[in-house]
Parts: sequence; C-alpha cells; structure tokens
Amino acid sequence: MNVCGTCHVVQAQSFEQSPHKSEFPEGCTTCHSAHKIKHPDDQFVGLAKGASCADCHGADEESGKQATLIHDHLAGYAQRISKAAELIEQAARSGMDVSGAQGDVSQATEFLTKARVRVHTARASAVDMELQAGSKVLERAQREGENALLERNARRRGLLIPLLAVVVVVFSLGAYIRDLERGGRS
Repeated sequence: MNVCGTCHVVQAQSFEQSPHKSEFPEGCTTCHSAHKIKHPDDQFVGLAKGASCADCHGADEESGKQATLIHDHLAGYAQRISKAAELIEQAARSGMDVSGAQGDVSQATEFLTKARVRVHTARASAVDMELQAGSKVLERAQREGENALLERNARRRGLLIPLLAVVVVVFSLGAYIRDLERGGRS
C-alpha cells in the first residue's frame, strides 16, 4: 500500500476510508496484484465474470450489491457521456458552435474519473457524490447540444423561403428571356 500510495495518493486516501482497509492489510495488491498489475476499467468493479469484487463477494451480500450498484452507476454515467458527446459532435459537424458543450463534456468526464477513484472507498454513496456533481454539468452539455440542433433546424427552415424566392425569380427570368427571344424572331 505504501508503495502504490506514493503516486496514487487520492486512491490510497479513499482506500483508507474503506472497509477493505482492515480486511486487506496488504492493500492495493489484493485487487490489483503486485507485479502484473490489473489495469482497472468499469468492468473491474462489480460481480460480472472477471470483476475483482466477484473474487470475494456474492450477489446476495450487501457488499456484492454495493459493488453491482457502483458498476451500474459508473457504466450508466459513461453511457450518458457518450450519448451527449455524440449529440454535440453532430451539432459541430452541422457548423454549430458547441465549444461550451464540448468543455462541459470534458468536465463531466473528469467527474467520471474522480468517481472511478472513489471506487476505492467501496461505497456507492462516495462514487455517486462525484457522479451527481458531474450530472449537472452533463445535463447542461446535453441541453446545449439539443438547443444547437434546434437552432440548426430553424436556420434551415428560415433559408427555405429565400431559396424558394430565388428559384422563382430564376425561372421567371428564364421564361421572360424565352419570351423576348420569341418576340425578336417574329
């Protein structure tokens, strides 16, 4: 624990607050191994096959339910970030200025990173605290993306009438020129 905590200070502090501290005096190596370090991702937490928590906890235990809850909340939030980023990218490709929303998505992603660190507390409430703060930023980004697409659509509809007027004028000029040409030949 002391070696890992030298670089991973926040993770070590979170682990100090967890019920795992008393159960695993060897610290980080219990879940992450000592030499072939298991790189964590959102599948690392929870009870699915290959998840670190599944090595010790069952689905019927409160600790197993916490692990599943943490996994589900992280996965759901990551999916929301992905959907918001997709929406904002669509608006950006349409030529809309969504730089504020793009910044918000980056900030929301930072909250996800913080929540992933809070996994070391082994408490869903600590993880959810970060996700709730990030959700406010993510909702703002989502709203801005949606508004940008609505504005894009309104602009397109607004261009339709002038475009139709230009088409009518061009056809009218064409017809007028043809009439002039016919009149000149007679």
